[in-house]
Amino acid sequence: MLYPDRSGAIDALLDQTASAAAPLPKSLMSTTPFTAWWKIADAAAIQQLMLDKKLVIADGHHRYETARHSVKKIQVSPAPDRVMMSFVNMYSPGVRSLPPIVWGNPRSPLRGG
Repeated sequence: MLYPDRSGAIDALLDQTASAAAPLPKSLMSTTPFTAWWKIADAAAIQQLMLDKKLVIADGHHRYETARHSVKKIQVSPAPDRVMMSFVNMYSPGVRSLPPIVWGNPRSPLRGG
């Protein structure tokens, strides 16, 4: 999900969190070596900053729909009421949204190769 935050307030809050504490232990997250996760102590502050944001599903709409349908089919009580998503500030430096055709074309100048 992309969200607009020209001021960078959410990025600053996340950067502050990352610089104030060590990431979670590797046993609690992905085994990918370049992945690190931090616990957000002040989630309410991020929720407040996100209240007026318009979200754009830039990629992964199939995963989102699949997650929604899977939650409906799960036969557990109580049923899950959340799905994991990634949120990216569309104004963060280096963020680029490319059409899917670029990824399938090894000669595309937009792939950087």
